[in-house]
Amino acid sequence: MYKRQELKRQTGSLSLLENSVDPVVRTGFLQTYGTALVLAADYDRALTIARRQIREAESSGLEWVRPPALELRGAAESGLREFDRAALSLREAYQLSEARSDLHGQLNASVLLARTHLAQGAPERALEATTLEIDRPPGPTMQGDFLAMRALAYACTGDQARALELVVASEECTDHIDARVVRAFARAVVTLTTDSVDANVVDEAVEAALRETHTTENYDAFILAYRSHPALLSILSKLDSPSATACRHRIPDGDRRLAERAGLKPRSAVQHSGDALTPREQEVLGLLSNGLSNREIARTLWIAESTAKVHVRNVLRKLGARSRTEAAALSSRH
Repeated sequence: MYKRQELKRQTGSLSLLENSVDPVVRTGFLQTYGTALVLAADYDRALTIARRQIREAESSGLEWVRPPALELRGAAESGLREFDRAALSLREAYQLSEARSDLHGQLNASVLLARTHLAQGAPERALEATTLEIDRPPGPTMQGDFLAMRALAYACTGDQARALELVVASEECTDHIDARVVRAFARAVVTLTTDSVDANVVDEAVEAALRETHTTENYDAFILAYRSHPALLSILSKLDSPSATACRHRIPDGDRRLAERAGLKPRSAVQHSGDALTPREQEVLGLLSNGLSNREIARTLWIAESTAKVHVRNVLRKLGARSRTEAAALSSRH
């Protein structure tokens, strides 16, 4: 939730970007901001930022900015299920990086392209996209991300041993949040597809991956995982933890049918009053989202505990939330 709040604050920084005369500063900010939007699964805004970054690169003649900007555009397009467009963006990014002998750019474009294949249920094609001949080792973070993605692909093909081997290898390279969440879901898929595994063990493995998602707020990797292996959503539908609730509310509208087939109720079906929260109720929601009890909310706002309870009830009613946890998850979307 804290990263979501930071993204909201940075929205205002976009209007200040025009004050910078340095195109390197402008494109650098756009790259960082757009990447954060992808991680938060805010793909529409990420695509807008990527297109702006590409225009900036073209108008300022910063050719080296184009590959990462194209990768950002491809990642956003993939999140929006525009897979053909994403593939075109990422192949162009790869070709530009190859022409510049940019190993990091080549690997990153390959990983992102592989993710589009995984998201379409084609793990073998994902593995093909990352079968590369390179003349020198990449940096540890890139290597860790690369291995984590291949681990998930192998898990989806049913090669559990190879998947776990790559998970361990990735852990030795990096603690980067993208690799962390992808690795957690690779382990979950391995557990889910292993014969004679107790259902509780499966639930625990999926819950661990959801918790990693919620902790890092890397919802993009969560979306990649369930698109790659939809059975994960069936497990999610049975879980009732803060992490599971937060993840449920990050499922994009484009995946509604997929979610419904897994037994998940689409967000649009949740009924709410439509009334706007008052300023006081906004304060209460913020405190509630930070885990405060009614008594703690009352003490913080210098109101009676009974009044705090009324405010909490009104917040739940207006948001259409069934619990405090669900209200907090709904809050993180706005």
